Amino acid sequence: MEPRVSRRGPEFCKALNGDSLRPDDLTRQAKESTYQATQELSSMNAEFLEELMRNRALMSAVKTIEEEKRRQSVPTQPGAANPLLSLEQTAAYSNADLSAQVAFTEEEDAAEALRDARIQAVLSELEACMDMMQAEWMEEQTLRAAEAKTTEATATDQEPAVPDMPSMEAPAPAELTALAERDAEIVEQSELERRSQKEAEQERQDQLRAIEGAEAALMLEKHEVDLQILSRQVQQLCELQLENGKQMKKLAENGLKLAEKMKKEENKRRDALLLVDQQTELLALQLDVLEAKEAERAEWEATRMGAKKAAEQVEAQVEVMMTDSERLLMKTKAYEELGQEIESIKRGGSPFKWGGKGFFN
Repeated sequence: MEPRVSRRGPEFCKALNGDSLRPDDLTRQAKESTYQATQELSSMNAEFLEELMRNRALMSAVKTIEEEKRRQSVPTQPGAANPLLSLEQTAAYSNADLSAQVAFTEEEDAAEALRDARIQAVLSELEACMDMMQAEWMEEQTLRAAEAKTTEATATDQEPAVPDMPSMEAPAPAELTALAERDAEIVEQSELERRSQKEAEQERQDQLRAIEGAEAALMLEKHEVDLQILSRQVQQLCELQLENGKQMKKLAENGLKLAEKMKKEENKRRDALLLVDQQTELLALQLDVLEAKEAERAEWEATRMGAKKAAEQVEAQVEVMMTDSERLLMKTKAYEELGQEIESIKRGGSPFKWGGKGFFN
């Protein structure tokens, strides 16, 4: 007889369901499958967000190129309205995720490089103008110094020799005329030099004012470009935030649907486990009944074997008794025949009944 199997042990479950798992193993497997599904959903969400960020970066680059083409085709007016968002909208998006600005890094770098190139070009032009002005001024100063030296040399050559003793004679009219002409030339030359200096100073002041105006225009254009880039970035950031909000809403809805589906599957698994437990209990009861019947059968078998052995013993005794009875019957029959012979002899019968032989032969 086989050893009894426990109703709660793994041998019973294996004997009951073959190689199937226990209820605890089924629960652990359900939890593992649920965790794997959650991890797959998280990885899918991460890939979706990464793809969304790449698409938004491409769209931002395309918009930047189109905006740059429009700005190059249409001249920028200093008084044009700037499409900035209101302070409330800006404050509402002030706590946006900083990682969303990664999509605008290339655009900022390109705009900054273009702005730096333009500033460098203007500064190069200004430096060239200043160098040219300085060279002209140095050349002019050199010419003036040379003219002054020439004038002094000429005046020195034309001055009369001063005698050691003062002369009491009056100068001649020709000498007076020459001195007057020389003084008039000196005054005229001084006036011309003063006018040229004034004109050069005025021209230098005009050039400096032009340079300052160009620098102011350049700074104003730089501020306008910065404001346009900032406005475009804020607007794109708001659009991206709204799009991310929609995507997060969709992901949340999908998560709720998945959670509901997982809850239904969990309920199904719980029902299946409950059904398995019930079937296990039923089979355990059936096993108890079978064990009781097996015990009854073993007891009946033992009784049957005892009865069989008793029947065999009785049969042997009956056989022995039948053998003894047959012997007695044969003896009785022989005695009866002998009595009949004796009776026939008494009545005068022939003593040679068995082929002429006597009974005692």
